[in-house]
Amino acid sequence: MMNPLLKWDNVGSTYDDAFAFDQLKTEHFLPAVEQSFKVALQNIAIIENNLEQPTIQNTLEALESATEHFDYVTSIYFHLFRAEANDEVRALANPISQKSAELKN
Repeated sequence: MMNPLLKWDNVGSTYDDAFAFDQLKTEHFLPAVEQSFKVALQNIAIIENNLEQPTIQNTLEALESATEHFDYVTSIYFHLFRAEANDEVRALANPISQKSAELKN
C-alpha cells in the first residue's frame, strides 16, 4: 500500500477535506515527516537565496507555504496522537517533535 501521507496532492485544495485515516499505518509517519522536512528546508533555502527585492509574495507568502506539507503530516500525526495514543503512536512523538522544533528554529 502506498503511503497516503506522501501524496502531495493531499495538501492545498483538499487540505480542508477529511483525511482517509483507514488508509494510514503508523509506519507511514516517519518517512512522510522526513520527506516533507527535506522539502520544507529546500523551500526555505530558495527564499533565503532569492536575490530579488523582498516582497510579500516572494518572502512572506513563500515562507507561509514552505512548510505546508510538513505541517499537514504533523497535524495528522498529532490529531491521531490525541485521539488514539497507543504505544506505537506514542513512540513517534519524540522524533516528530524534534523535527518540528528543528524546522521552527
